[in-house]
Amino acid sequence: EPRNGAALAHEPETDDLRMEAERNGLGSLLRKSRHKTVLLTPTPSHETPTGPSVALFCYEEPASAVGQFVIRLATALAARDLAVHVFCRKAFEQDAVGVTVHALGDPGEEELLEQVQEFTRRACNAFLHEFQETSAHVAVMGFEWSSVQALSILRGIKNIDMLLSLHSLERQRSDLSSEISQRIEEIEVAGLREAKVVLVH
Repeated sequence: EPRNGAALAHEPETDDLRMEAERNGLGSLLRKSRHKTVLLTPTPSHETPTGPSVALFCYEEPASAVGQFVIRLATALAARDLAVHVFCRKAFEQDAVGVTVHALGDPGEEELLEQVQEFTRRACNAFLHEFQETSAHVAVMGFEWSSVQALSILRGIKNIDMLLSLHSLERQRSDLSSEISQRIEEIEVAGLREAKVVLVH
């Protein structure tokens, strides 16, 4: 059972992401998933901020250094009266006013790249579902290579600027000898090229 009171929502009758992508000629970016779309009822903030919205995408564990950075940043942004939405795999323990956590669930036991791709699909669907009725600008920021594909798809669909935060690069973490490492580096390089702003720690 998800933490923070989040509960499984009903299965959408349509795939928001796929419909949007097809309308924008981006259907080729999406690979059909073996999973059903899983959306979770977001953990609500206590009040409704009056400022612009910011969407943060994080695949990493909440207890990791990256996860802890994300929640600190979300809290700081909310303190500036921004409506902060965190799209993540696992729920973040937090009670900051103005921060809404969208815990999308663990993709399963597939290989890492497949898990990240499933997270990408769920995160994009959740974002489009959350902001489908607003024309206001939403800033999007992703953390590490595992968020790049979601940012790239949303950038293509919504024509929004993407911000990318990196604590390290794959070539720093490995010798790039494996196929997975090489693919991760390709994703990172693509993210560096597409991002309007890159934050390096």
